[in-house]
Order: sequence, then C-alpha cells, then structure tokens
Amino acid sequence: MMERAPLRPKLAYLARGLTLARIFTIPLIVWALLEMDSAPDLRWRVLLIAAYLYAILSDLADGPLARRAGAKSYFWGQVDALSDVAFNAAALAAAAWTGRIGPWAALGVLALGAQFLWRCRGGAGSAGESLPEDAAGKWAGVCFYALVGGVVLEMGLAWDWLRPVLPWLGRLVFFYALYLLIRNARSPLGTSRGC
Repeated sequence: MMERAPLRPKLAYLARGLTLARIFTIPLIVWALLEMDSAPDLRWRVLLIAAYLYAILSDLADGPLARRAGAKSYFWGQVDALSDVAFNAAALAAAAWTGRIGPWAALGVLALGAQFLWRCRGGAGSAGESLPEDAAGKWAGVCFYALVGGVVLEMGLAWDWLRPVLPWLGRLVFFYALYLLIRNARSPLGTSRGC
C-alpha cells in the first residue's frame, strides 16, 4: 500500500487558491475579449493576455501543488475540472459572439464538461483519492485551452493571419469533443474513461 504524503496546509491553500482564482478570471477574459472586439487598445490587450496566461499557468500548477501538499481530493478535482470548463466555455462563447469562431466549440466544452462532471457526481472519493483521469479527455482540455489561446493571439497580439483559421480550428475541436461524448456515452461508469 502506498503511503500518503503528510498534509502541508500552506501548499494546499495555495493549490486551492489558484483553482478558485481561475474562476475569477472568467469575467476578466470575457470582458477583455468583448472590449478588444469593439475598441482594441493596450490595456485590453494586456488584460486579455494576462487572464489567459494566468488560467494556463494556474491549471498547470494547482494539481502538482495539491499532490505535493498531500491534499489531492475528489471534491477539489471536480472544482478544478469545473473551473477549466467554465473558463474555456465562457472564453469561447465570447469569441463566438465576436465572430472569431462558431458557437459549436463553446457548446462542445459545456457538453463534454457536463458529461464528465455528471459521471463523477456521486463519488465523494475517499481521503487522498482524486478524480480518475481520461487521457483523451485531458487532450480535449488541452485543445480547448489551445483554441482560446489562438483567439487570444489573434486579438491580443493582432495576429490577423489566424482570423480565417480559427473557425476551422473551432470545428475540429468541436468534432473531437463530439467523438468523446459519444464514446463516453457508450462506456459504463467506472471505466478508465472517467468516473
């Protein structure tokens, strides 16, 4: 049996704080995306890029910090997944509102995230247990963050060559999410495909 790491409260608070703060970046990135569409200027560019970078870096850091702190948990795994889904869905919905992509990518994030959280709803998990991981689902999250990153690069750094590419990337990401939705719907609960 694997020995559980001792709880390190300061690191645990830091990990959980990073996750919760990611939720607070949602209105910032949406606001910045909408303002950049109507009146682009330097402060909106900086806010847009900063909100996106914070979301990416906090998502990369909170899990390893929680494991190092001995504070990984089923509940905080769900909060982390919910914060990722909400961030990407809101950013992609704002990008769709501005005409950068179609609405399908945001719907794909919401549907795939809702399916995962629904499948994981009943398991409280024991102490030290974390949400099961699905490699294909993790890649979907990477794709959603990358698509948001493409929008941020196009709007925040004025990479205009990305504008015609973004709708196609949005469709590809949506079709990948749709594939995963169908695949997961056919697999029983408790499989390696998440909860």
